[in-house]
Amino acid sequence: MKSRSWSIAGVALLPLTVPLVASAHAFGQQYTLPLPLSFYIVGGVSAFVASCAVIFLFSDPRPASEGPRVLVVRRLPPAVAKTLRWSGITLAFLLLGIAVFGSQNWYENPVEDIFWVWLLLGFTYVNVFVAGLWDYINPFKTIARWVGELTPDTPSGYPSWLGYVPVIILFFGLVSLELFSNGLGTYPIVLAGVFMLYALICNFGSAAFGIDAWFYHADFFTVFFDLVGTFAPVRLKETTLEITYPGERLVAESASRADLILFVLFILAATALDGLKDTGVWNLVVSYYLPHWGIPLDPNIFGMLMLLIVPFVFFGLYILAIALGRALTRTTLTLRHLVLRFGYSLVPIAVAYHFAHYFDFLIGEVQRPIPLLSDPLTRGWNLFGTKAYVVNLIPLGADTIWYVQLGAIVLGHIIAAVIAHRIAVRTFTSKRDIILSQLPMLVLMVFYTALGLWILAQR
Repeated sequence: MKSRSWSIAGVALLPLTVPLVASAHAFGQQYTLPLPLSFYIVGGVSAFVASCAVIFLFSDPRPASEGPRVLVVRRLPPAVAKTLRWSGITLAFLLLGIAVFGSQNWYENPVEDIFWVWLLLGFTYVNVFVAGLWDYINPFKTIARWVGELTPDTPSGYPSWLGYVPVIILFFGLVSLELFSNGLGTYPIVLAGVFMLYALICNFGSAAFGIDAWFYHADFFTVFFDLVGTFAPVRLKETTLEITYPGERLVAESASRADLILFVLFILAATALDGLKDTGVWNLVVSYYLPHWGIPLDPNIFGMLMLLIVPFVFFGLYILAIALGRALTRTTLTLRHLVLRFGYSLVPIAVAYHFAHYFDFLIGEVQRPIPLLSDPLTRGWNLFGTKAYVVNLIPLGADTIWYVQLGAIVLGHIIAAVIAHRIAVRTFTSKRDIILSQLPMLVLMVFYTALGLWILAQR
């Protein structure tokens, strides 16, 4: 049984050693890597390991701080919050109207790209630098406040056993709509229906558990953007603007629950599966191996099953790495404490791979709504004078795109290693334990680096 497992692992890793032809979203045609893929994987992993070796030189224990070091605090005028909230709800209703009354051809309606590209991609990367914006512009929270004023019932309080499970379920549904619905998520009327259904869910949840409790624990958008924003040096928090060091919150704070870490790995798994689903490897499994094994699954059903399974595999590997680090250090700290304490070190990996995977797609598709917004209802208007704008879907060369993706993957893992190391020096009391605790995490991140580069090259 053991020899068979090693054989399977060898077959799975074989593609890492051969030159490949890559076809990314915006390349428009197959792109041959300038060098064999194995060169890039070895180079990327080597750069990551060398960086970790340098990081390990700074392994003197330090006392844990009580919270993130805030460099600057400025009070926000009340008008800022009010303006952002009204802007968010106004834009949401305008886009809802365009989705319902505009063309149902996604190529003529800006709503599809504004939702999938501007919001879920572009706004994600805004949060890497400025966090907290979504809490102000969140239209679902504004609607819940309005409804709450009409029905001021006392909420029961959010149950601790429910945790972040609603976020994971809602994220699973959103990703399935995007990747495994045969294009259903591109229809504006479908997106309008999703908006109204999601608003209804948020209102029921807010009425049952309280507005703040629901959106803190169960609103996918709030939890997602807040996770991404843990790296941001600028943060809007209630009525203040805070400036701190990049990644300071990742080091100073711990994940509150294990299912929040699982959600981070759902983000990583969803991005990886999006990269794999249109590749020859995926098609070979779906069209040949599954029928050959007597499992004739529809490709979309297979994709959804993988979306359920892969995050738990990643989570198991993470727990294994933490458990091995705990065994090497012989610390008395519990496994649960260490799992939660180091959980945020995975956030830069998920964000970096998310950016690397979608970078080529983003730089092309982000332009598409520009001419459409001047005539959102296809009435022959030119409201903003942009109707004649010519979209350039390939503004950068394939080589440039590949090297940006390569750099993003390696840099993201280096940042993750720095974050994990900074957590370690605040967790363990000896230089030996700090270094030993990080060795299993180093191996795990090497695996993620190699896997990320290989998946990118398959597209």
